[in-house]
Amino acid sequence: MCVCMYVIVCGYFKTFVQIDAVLHLLAGMNQIYMCYAHPAQELMFEASKVRSSAYFSQWIDHPEYKKFVILIMTRGQREVTISAGGMVRIDLEMFLMASKTMVSCCMCLQALNSSTASTNPAT
Repeated sequence: MCVCMYVIVCGYFKTFVQIDAVLHLLAGMNQIYMCYAHPAQELMFEASKVRSSAYFSQWIDHPEYKKFVILIMTRGQREVTISAGGMVRIDLEMFLMASKTMVSCCMCLQALNSSTASTNPAT
């Protein structure tokens, strides 16, 4: 996606190549957001509400469920994280960091290209 962004920004390519790069960039960003980051963030948000939901249930009317409610509330104190292979946490923060890194790589490629063009007057 970094290369797609570079193709869009640099302006050296034909229009259909730039349109293709825009479509690939949008499709890739949409896939990361809609298939990974947003559902993971929503799932973590819902998991964080389990403790309060258990507490505000009608467990007082049923004292036999007291042990189970305490167990649920104890487990609900732990933060739920969704990770890819146990290495990268999947959430909206990851999406923003990936986008920021992609833009930084694109700007680095553009800077390298402009420095190469300025040192090589034949092009």
